[in-house]
Amino acid sequence: MQRIQTKTMLLTRTTTSCDAHSHPEFEAEYESTCALREDIDWLLSFLETTVAKGVKYSPGQFIQIGWMRDRVSAQGDNLTLFEPDFTEAPVRFVRGVTNTLRQLRLQKSVAESVGLETKMLFPNIRQSGIVCSRHQDSIDFVMERVEPKNHDSGWFVGCDDPTHNHNDPANLQRLSLYELAVAKPDCIAFLALPEHCFVKRLTGTTEIRYNQEVLEIKTNSYLAQRANSRFI
Repeated sequence: MQRIQTKTMLLTRTTTSCDAHSHPEFEAEYESTCALREDIDWLLSFLETTVAKGVKYSPGQFIQIGWMRDRVSAQGDNLTLFEPDFTEAPVRFVRGVTNTLRQLRLQKSVAESVGLETKMLFPNIRQSGIVCSRHQDSIDFVMERVEPKNHDSGWFVGCDDPTHNHNDPANLQRLSLYELAVAKPDCIAFLALPEHCFVKRLTGTTEIRYNQEVLEIKTNSYLAQRANSRFI
């Protein structure tokens, strides 16, 4: 049977008040299939607010939105945003903000699920983490975050095999968080959790600890609803 592929429709929203500050308007492109209306509203409002405060954006500049690092580009008389496509490393940028807003919403939803929304600590995709050499052997994994320092996000990501020595440097490697996200996208959901967090993700279960205390997953929260699902 021939498989029919449908092309996702793209929508574009544009700011309306930047011109009043002698600044080009922003166009933001996103997939119509994403339930991102509120997030698009927030992003346009953020851009308009920063422009009103005197921020000047120009082509080639980067903006951090959540953990994402988007590139400003010219679009006729306006400006637009390009985001990483998360298909390969090194980073390849494509026009749009779908990944940016989807992942921001995802990370907020995970934090809200365990009451850590006021303690979120966004890294950025260029920061690095320590990764177990066997992290891709299964879909299950563990994560732990210590205090971030400079380009180090503070994150460790490892396999769930208790016999694999994660204290042996021979079993570890340092990757950018973007490289990690491409290789193991389920990790993205947890990357904005603060230091002193530990995550254990096994098939059908998610455990999050903060300061060594197991946190309750709120009823009807995102994590409660996605208990048996992949995150990306």
